[in-house]
Amino acid sequence: MEAVAQKKNTRQKIENFLQKIPDPLRKFFYSDAFFIVLSAIAISAWITGKPIIGFIGIMVVSTVMLVVLDDVTPGIPMVLFAMTSISSNDISGQLKYIPVFIPTILALIFHIIVYKGRWKLGTMFAPQIAVTVAMLVGGCTCIALDRYLGALGYTVFLGVGVLVIYEVFLQYSKKNPYGKMTDYFAKFLFYVGLVIVAEIIVYYIRLDLPIEKWINHRVDLGWSISTNISTMLLLTMPMCFYRANRSKFPAVFILLGVVQYGANVMTLSRGGILFGFVTLLISLLYLFFSQKNKKRMFWNYIIVLILLGVAYGFFFDKVNTLFQTLLSRGTGTSGRDQLYLEAWESFKKYPVFGVGMGYDGPNYTMDVIQFYWFHSTFFQILGSTGSVGLAAFGFFYFVRYKQVLSYTKFDKNIWFIFFAMLGFELYSLIDTGTFIPVPFMAVMIWINMVLEIEFKPKAVRTVRR
Repeated sequence: MEAVAQKKNTRQKIENFLQKIPDPLRKFFYSDAFFIVLSAIAISAWITGKPIIGFIGIMVVSTVMLVVLDDVTPGIPMVLFAMTSISSNDISGQLKYIPVFIPTILALIFHIIVYKGRWKLGTMFAPQIAVTVAMLVGGCTCIALDRYLGALGYTVFLGVGVLVIYEVFLQYSKKNPYGKMTDYFAKFLFYVGLVIVAEIIVYYIRLDLPIEKWINHRVDLGWSISTNISTMLLLTMPMCFYRANRSKFPAVFILLGVVQYGANVMTLSRGGILFGFVTLLISLLYLFFSQKNKKRMFWNYIIVLILLGVAYGFFFDKVNTLFQTLLSRGTGTSGRDQLYLEAWESFKKYPVFGVGMGYDGPNYTMDVIQFYWFHSTFFQILGSTGSVGLAAFGFFYFVRYKQVLSYTKFDKNIWFIFFAMLGFELYSLIDTGTFIPVPFMAVMIWINMVLEIEFKPKAVRTVRR
């Protein structure tokens, strides 16, 4: 009895402490100031080449957040801002900094104990299980054991790891008490895009080469390379137009959207440039034609065009040289056609389960990750997982996009989120995005989670205070 009474007394003290936390501190984690702080931390760490700055900063902010909030949604952006703090491509070398996050781990345990909730599996649980099983059984009729085991860790992270990320955040996230969760998520991706723009600019300043020689250097920011950076910008750019539609000064966000596309061009990724332009055009058209006051938006577009014209006048030679450099690359397939043919032949040979995620073929050289990239969502599914994978991923995509499109009736701004997802999917048809767990598949499944919590509260748990 004494132990029970002591436990109740301890919990009462904790609740009394939490009630004394000033509301402005809680509100901070949902504000632009929060994202500005995270952006400053990430950029400072990246520029100095000292990720420890970013990790300590993120640790302090995340630890406080987990204690004072009953909502872990602000933890989502911290994952990406921590990632963009890393300027070295030796990602495994960052593991030595894991002890920095011990206070965060302890705060997470505190959060789970204090802010209890009732668990629900969520809409994306079954689809993610389906694709996980498809990837795990891929190649089971043909792949060598050593090759299967070589790719197993990555495959588990891509399947089970992403599922865990989804479920943990789903259970302990809740509706934004100061606005819409969708607005918050758009704001988060918007700021990530600005960080990437800043890092690309600094990268080229440090490279200190004539523009015509940029083509000989693959953009490498440490945490990622050109194609993946371009893919990330496809997800962030439409959020500028989302924010423009919410803003009293849409020209600012429209301009920043064009700037993010400009950064995408500077990655020199032809697929990213092409599908980025498609995404940009769709976003601009929808933003204009969805307005009740089209005249007001028209003048905002004119302001942006004038500013872009002035900028073009200042950087006339550099911009022209950049486009000439891009055109000089031609329209080659970079060997992808051979990979696609190989995936098709693999499917024809092993139509049920494919050749597996650990398959080793002649058209791609594996390095650190023992994973054979067919450089296409469709052909990766086809060749690696066969008919089982086609069925599993078909189910996965049906549920994902049925959910997203069904919620556009509640908020027309969800279309901008859909445009971001569409840009990602289009580029992933010729690249690897769908099979990269963090950041891409985590971000994509977080989108489903945010929409689910915002528009379908019965699908998730309620917090018991």
